[in-house]
Amino acid sequence: MRFLISLAFVALVGCSASSTQTNDVAAAEVALTGAERLALVYTSLPRCPGATPCSDAATVATIKSLDNQAYAAVTAAKGNPSLVAAATAAVAALTNAIPASK
Repeated sequence: MRFLISLAFVALVGCSASSTQTNDVAAAEVALTGAERLALVYTSLPRCPGATPCSDAATVATIKSLDNQAYAAVTAAKGNPSLVAAATAAVAALTNAIPASK
């Protein structure tokens, strides 16, 4: 009986750690979605110069590149939750590149 209780405890602790990592990956995915919404607002603006407000073509290119990197990082973290820190950093880099989010 004591063995079964110990085994159940080990399984519970393992599930808890796994659940936390899964939650962290889900949080990174939600953050990516939010950043992509902000990016869409900015990248949908007419290109500068001309209209006001406008979006800078170089900034739009940077945002697209960082979005691809963040998406790849979040996707990788879904398959390997130990990569969640890299995914979170990639999403932060994307968010920081969006002028409207600063």
